Amino acid sequence: MRYLRKLFQAARGSLAIRMALVMGGVATLTAAFLATLSFLVSQRLIVENERAAFGFQADVVSGQIAIEARTLERMLTAMARNGFISNALVDSFGRDQYLIPYLRDQAFPGGWSGELWLVDFEGKPIAGNLKDATFDHRNSAAMRAALSDAKLSIEALHDHVLLIAVPVVFPPTGSVEGAVVAVVDYREALVKFATRAAHNSCVLLRIGAREIPIPSGCRRASDSPAVSKPLDLPESFHSLSAEISVYESDNGDSVATRNLTLGYIVVVGAVLLVVLAIGKRMSGRIIEPLARLTRTADRIVSEGRLDLRAPVPGEDEIGRLANAFNQMVGSLQLTQTRLLSDIIERKQTEDALRVSEEKYRLLVDHQTDLVVKVDPENHFLFVSPSYCQVFGKTEAELLGKTFMPLIHEADRASTATAMEDLFRPPYRDYHEQRALAQAGWRWFGWADTAVLNEDGKVVAIVGVGRDITERKQAEQALRDSEERLRLALVAANQGLFDLNIESGEALVSPEYATMLGYDPAGFRETNVRWIERLHPDDHARVVEAYRAYVQGEIPEYAVEFRQRTDSGSWKWIPPGQDRCPRRGGQAHSDAGHAHRHH
Repeated sequence: MRYLRKLFQAARGSLAIRMALVMGGVATLTAAFLATLSFLVSQRLIVENERAAFGFQADVVSGQIAIEARTLERMLTAMARNGFISNALVDSFGRDQYLIPYLRDQAFPGGWSGELWLVDFEGKPIAGNLKDATFDHRNSAAMRAALSDAKLSIEALHDHVLLIAVPVVFPPTGSVEGAVVAVVDYREALVKFATRAAHNSCVLLRIGAREIPIPSGCRRASDSPAVSKPLDLPESFHSLSAEISVYESDNGDSVATRNLTLGYIVVVGAVLLVVLAIGKRMSGRIIEPLARLTRTADRIVSEGRLDLRAPVPGEDEIGRLANAFNQMVGSLQLTQTRLLSDIIERKQTEDALRVSEEKYRLLVDHQTDLVVKVDPENHFLFVSPSYCQVFGKTEAELLGKTFMPLIHEADRASTATAMEDLFRPPYRDYHEQRALAQAGWRWFGWADTAVLNEDGKVVAIVGVGRDITERKQAEQALRDSEERLRLALVAANQGLFDLNIESGEALVSPEYATMLGYDPAGFRETNVRWIERLHPDDHARVVEAYRAYVQGEIPEYAVEFRQRTDSGSWKWIPPGQDRCPRRGGQAHSDAGHAHRHH
């Protein structure tokens, strides 16, 4: 106690001693923890090995017992099926002279021993293998079951005795004429298994309510078995409910555990002494430089001065630590400067980006042209308010969807080709298409530009569109006017009739009305009236010629036909004076087909 008191007093005035004590305490706890953990693991391994050995032992013993039981069952069953036995039960003539020697010659297999009897259908003994033995099991349950149910039956009797009765069936009649009965002491069969039991284990065999220790007289160390399993006996033995359990014996050897414990105690003590000695010697050299380094660190933290540096005591580990500390503080100082600069620059960039985005948003929101952005698979990534307004859709309804369903079916192939061209230089294209807007089918002209990433891969397409329906209609009207002008020039002062078959509208020259006897001032022509004035005999021929010309089966529409005048007479129109300019192609699909008559 006096030594401990002096040690504590010295520790209060010396950081080196306290450090040595702390190091020793930490080392002791660490060593104790590791030693305890290692001890528990080793102890667990010992227990697992013993459990595995006990399990193997139980398997060996139970397997041997099962083999012996099956062998005995096969022997008795073979005797019961022997025609010699069944004939002896049916025919009693001279059986005493040959039956008893036969039974005495039968040897029990393995370690079994006992009485062997042949009884009749009433359970009365006829012959046995032992001289002067008496059979007093005539009314046992196994005997009754074998003779009445014609099946092998087993019963556990007193004093570790088993009675096994196997019915003998006479083949010609199929009747039970008796039984082969074995009365054996299973305790004797288990004696040879005692040598297989480990020196630190106790094997317990349970048959019904009876327990037989192997080896005899062994004592269990606990009430819980290390291994317990039912015996895998033949089905006829299941009524015995046999089970084998292996317990650790109370005289088990614990030398391994004692040696293991002693070894770990020695290791922990040695580690403690070494750590205390080294800690006492090294603490004095470590504490003071560390204290100076700690004071510098405290000032840097409390004052926030990254310009302070710790003194470097030398080139050893403490000196390298101080030098690394100073480099770290210098790096932090430089990083702080750069971080402040980056924060200012980033804020300026964010402000500029915010202003740019606001300007772009205002530009797009007030843009009358249609602006869209799609991915390489033609799905909307962005739509301008003007696009939503023209097509009568909300932004939520369009984003993520493809624009192809809005395109006229006749223009989808050309649109797909135009989109594919954007994946090749110069990554720009212009195309026109019809789309189903809120006002119906409208013509739109699109100027598209591909957006490329750093690898030169197209990641999006930006398109700017404009409604060009009025321009397309003006172009179509111009083409129609030019065609009519050409027809007028061909007519050259002759009767001119320009009829649109689909709309029924017509342009008629005064000469045409005069030729048919009508007043040009009030004459108005339609396709219905023109067809009604055809001669009935010429009607089918004119219609068929028109059809053939429109479908391209004949190069020119030139038909001679009769047409009724205002006075009701018929006037022949020669073929050279009737032309039907064929109009086809995309530009005239809405204009129909015109006929000129004179």
